Amino acid sequence: MFEVGKLNILDYKYFLREAFIYNSSKTESGREFLKNAKRLETTDIDRVSLRNTFGSNHQ
Repeated sequence: MFEVGKLNILDYKYFLREAFIYNSSKTESGREFLKNAKRLETTDIDRVSLRNTFGSNHQ
């Protein structure tokens, strides 16, 4: 526990993030939260799904 204070801030934030993801993935609601969070941070367009949903005539 005392070793946490010796970490630099970037390592600490990395391990904190990993622990949050690990703990969240244990429950169904946590997995749903992680899935939504991943979806919201995605900036790429899924052109194949859009074409399948709306057809290829839309631009």
